[in-house]
Amino acid sequence: QKFALLELKTIISKMVRAFEVLPAVDELLSKDGYLNTYVGLPPAEKARKESMGHKYDPILGAVLTLKSENGLHLRLRERK
Repeated sequence: QKFALLELKTIISKMVRAFEVLPAVDELLSKDGYLNTYVGLPPAEKARKESMGHKYDPILGAVLTLKSENGLHLRLRERK
């Protein structure tokens, strides 16, 4: 079990060093790869969108530990 945890830490460490972790948002295209779904919206529309959940927001459920019921969605972009 300890070996498996060390392997998991190693894999996650290599991924974080090799890739940028980006939010899983697919509504807007971006030239630089960074996304913001609220740019240019009027304040009322921005508040309405922020109050509604995004389809990629995790749904938290607690059984014995806190975990996401629908997974954690993200995008990876290779670092330069």
